[in-house]
Amino acid sequence: MADVKIGFVFMPQTQSLIDLAAIHWTTNSYWQAINHSLAHVISRYPTQLRASVATAQQINHWFQELFPLMEELCAATCAHCPDPCCLSARAWIDFRDLLYWHLAQIDIPAQQLRARADDTCRYFSPKGCTLPRSSRPWICTWYLCATQTACGRRQFPHKLQYLTTLRAKLKKARGQLEEAFIAVVT
Repeated sequence: MADVKIGFVFMPQTQSLIDLAAIHWTTNSYWQAINHSLAHVISRYPTQLRASVATAQQINHWFQELFPLMEELCAATCAHCPDPCCLSARAWIDFRDLLYWHLAQIDIPAQQLRARADDTCRYFSPKGCTLPRSSRPWICTWYLCATQTACGRRQFPHKLQYLTTLRAKLKKARGQLEEAFIAVVT
């Protein structure tokens, strides 16, 4: 597949979104380059991206509503988990994460979650993730393991339903954010 040009940022296209060969920006130089390039492109279109900034702020608002629910679920399940998702998950920061963080002016992690496909997340610690919730990629926010889902159904079904609704809104808004950004810069 061909690369897609976004401003002067080239985004490699891959066959599969879960192909671990598709982890982008794994070196410090690539990580700095994508973040510098994205910041530069955003700075060139402040008026045209005003609606995208508002969408990013709405996403941030929804995340702030979601985080306490996730903390409650994690507190009830993660500390007792024999196989933490952070150790076995194949997660990484994607373009939509970076775009959201840049437009909402959220602190961006210092590096990609992993340097190689077989690495564990560099931000995992025995006490959980060392990143603030707002700086965690989407995959780390939306994913609920079977234990968390069962716990939510059992202990707080109304909160679980609200969490599911918020996740759907966030997923849709993240797609809209990317589409609007690409429409402006291409």
